[in-house]
Amino acid sequence: MAMKPAGSIPGYVDGEWWPRSGDLAAEVAELVSALESWVGIVSRVSFHLGTWGTVPRKALVEDRIVRFGGFLSMDPNTVTVIGVDSRLVSLLVVPSDAPRVWCRL
Repeated sequence: MAMKPAGSIPGYVDGEWWPRSGDLAAEVAELVSALESWVGIVSRVSFHLGTWGTVPRKALVEDRIVRFGGFLSMDPNTVTVIGVDSRLVSLLVVPSDAPRVWCRL
């Protein structure tokens, strides 16, 4: 995962994320850990319904419940991570099988 540098021009996404697999539930613990300094305690991860296959409604991550929300209206190439205080980040998702040179912000 990489975030835009401080002072960057605001845009559609705040960073990029290159998961190791196409299983969002399996990837969420690492994602939550990486983003706590940006959004605080993570409460929800939103995603496009057609991108990730079957995703549970919630997962236990570090003794906390993280809820998943799937939406057809979301960009299929992004996920949004939301903290308990409503801070959020949107990430461009690099496909897990993408060549390494693709993972550049």
